[in-house]
Amino acid sequence: FLFLLDPMLAVISLSVIPLLMIFMVWWQTPAAHAFIRVRQGISIVNGSINENVSGVRIVQSLNREDENLRQFDRLNRVNLDANMDAVKLQAAVIPMVEMLSTVATAVVLIVIGVRTFAGDLGAGEALAYAIGFLLYIQRFFNPVRDIVLQYTMLQRAMAGAHRIFEVLDTEPEIVDPPDAKVLPDVEGRIDFNEVDFSYVKNVPVLRKFDLHIEPGETIAFVGHTGAGKTTVTALVNRSYDIEGGSILVDGTDLREIQRASLTRRMSVVLQEPYLFSGTVADNIRYGRLDATDEEIAEAARAVGAHDFVERLSEGYDTELHERGTNLSVGQRQLIAFARAIIAEPRILILDEATANIDTHSERLIQQALKTILRGRTSLVIAHRLSTIRSADRIVVMRDGEIAEIGNHEELIAADGIYADLYRMTYRRSEEDGDGFDADGLGGNGAGGAATAPPRESTAR
Repeated sequence: FLFLLDPMLAVISLSVIPLLMIFMVWWQTPAAHAFIRVRQGISIVNGSINENVSGVRIVQSLNREDENLRQFDRLNRVNLDANMDAVKLQAAVIPMVEMLSTVATAVVLIVIGVRTFAGDLGAGEALAYAIGFLLYIQRFFNPVRDIVLQYTMLQRAMAGAHRIFEVLDTEPEIVDPPDAKVLPDVEGRIDFNEVDFSYVKNVPVLRKFDLHIEPGETIAFVGHTGAGKTTVTALVNRSYDIEGGSILVDGTDLREIQRASLTRRMSVVLQEPYLFSGTVADNIRYGRLDATDEEIAEAARAVGAHDFVERLSEGYDTELHERGTNLSVGQRQLIAFARAIIAEPRILILDEATANIDTHSERLIQQALKTILRGRTSLVIAHRLSTIRSADRIVVMRDGEIAEIGNHEELIAADGIYADLYRMTYRRSEEDGDGFDADGLGGNGAGGAATAPPRESTAR
């Protein structure tokens, strides 16, 4: 309609639009960086709050309140600066739109005045043009203001989406080949053939690791921290790909098997049990959704969890808090055991699974393990003597290699590393009739020898 009134004045009114577009193109780059910094800043602040609240007992016990508060202030200052930069950039947009609108209006009025003094327009006609173009310019720039405002909000939202897409666009490290084989069932034979592996390049964790496990055999791994025990079990379910050699399951290279078909018949119980929000029953049937209530109760009985579950307010329908924090650590571990066995795994991995269980619960678990491990290929990392001694073979690891292998009696008779560690760490615990120190033969620390009883002079 402006062009019908006066094409020249219409062109002058719209001439500021290219300037606005140039400004917005320039603005979006620093604005995007600023909004991303805001997201990162608040994420770091929230992480610091969560860390300090979760570890409040440690913070208080070490008298770290003042220092942690100073660290939080520094993080919060960085977050404040990022927000101020973003606000300044966002606040600059609307004034720019208003300024360009004012410039367009002023130029139009000047041109109308010049044409009036030149005699091209009469006084009434000039007044009509002035009022008309003022109104139409304001009406034209109102939606422009809204669009620009929405654009700034879009840029802020895109900063959050950018962090989400960073995660979504991350390529998985472990990918099945196009012709991956589906295992209809798993017998349980595992072969490590000269396996090499490292988490960091040129820092080997396993070196020419060679081990052959028969179906239904229970293998216990022992050794000090960094020996490679957990790495061996992690490679079996293909949490990582090896660098050299091969791992075979039932004679098929692990890298040629569809991972889902393998893990479907494999269960893992870790030292730190993780439970999900939901009922106790939901957590037990987590790996096997078609499990009946009777099967859930039977799995709980097998690991000694049924009695304490029945004492809960709603029994198996009791709602668990986030990570199961309304249960003790030992109770959470028993639920994790029940969850593992209800999936009917052919391969069972226990990584320090009894480390956080009290003596009474541990005795229940040891009784259950006789049933749980029977007929299953089991890889066990443990520091409980009863678990170690009942294994078919014990693998003693040192610096990523197998130092010794055999059953308990054979390794004691060999009078090597296992025998030394047994004398230093296990004998006292066995005499006390309790589990032994976590820094022992299968523990997560190498300090067990520091407090061990002196070696008997008749040992050698």
